[in-house]
Amino acid sequence: MIDRIVSDLQEKTPQKDVTASEFARAIIQLADESRHHQDFTHVNRRGQWGSPTARAFIADLKKAFLRAVGRHFIEHHPQEALDFYRQAHVDEAEDGRR
Repeated sequence: MIDRIVSDLQEKTPQKDVTASEFARAIIQLADESRHHQDFTHVNRRGQWGSPTARAFIADLKKAFLRAVGRHFIEHHPQEALDFYRQAHVDEAEDGRR
């Protein structure tokens, strides 16, 4: 999974030799910067490895981080977030008419 993302970064950014370490540092920095928005109260305990609850734990963590990053983005880039939101609704309305 990490290799696929790093490969995408190498193909789609001007930095053709981007590394997994740089990708990890960027993600960790983002998580740290969004800490004040993080809410893990809905994350349940992880079960035994391979169990449905173990998979749910990862999904719950992902959702908590996604919400925190989204709130962080809205806080720091409100106009861009609003533009994205409006465009998503236009796209959704157009899809409904097809």
